[in-house]
Amino acid sequence: MRFLIQWPHRIVVPIGGIAVDTSELELRPQGKLTVTVVKANDLKNTEMIGKSNPYVVVYIRPLFKVKTKVIDNDLNPIWNQTFELIAEDKETQSLILEVFDEDVGQDKRLGIAKLKLIELEAKTPKEVEVRLLPSLDMLKIKDKKDRGTLTVKEQLAALEAEKMILEERKNLKAAGVTGIG
Repeated sequence: MRFLIQWPHRIVVPIGGIAVDTSELELRPQGKLTVTVVKANDLKNTEMIGKSNPYVVVYIRPLFKVKTKVIDNDLNPIWNQTFELIAEDKETQSLILEVFDEDVGQDKRLGIAKLKLIELEAKTPKEVEVRLLPSLDMLKIKDKKDRGTLTVKEQLAALEAEKMILEERKNLKAAGVTGIG
């Protein structure tokens, strides 16, 4: 039997039967990541006739994926599409960018890239060009040929409203108010 557990699964188990406030352990939105998928260059062509029809899937958590429009018959597509994603833990989460070729039947992955949120500078918009890989686990990949590059603009900003709510909770707890969660 094989299990695959992906972050962010967090199980809080109180020990000893003592009532404990576990609200601080819950994942909460900490920041907003604005991502603009600008363009790709030199994508791998997977078509027998014509060229790939690429699009990009962007996410931090797989439950909340966003997708660019499809650009037909182009290995150097330009999207210039902007998305906003929520980050719960910039120290452990990453931005995942997957480029696919739209096909009849099953779409083919052309490449994937990963940007760790901890490496992004808050409030500083930055344009980066990332090399597309065949997989995030390169040890299992035999075909290590170049997959092209993807250019994105990203900006990570704190969620001010969430910061204010958390600060107010801390103040109420410090004042001895119970039942705050």
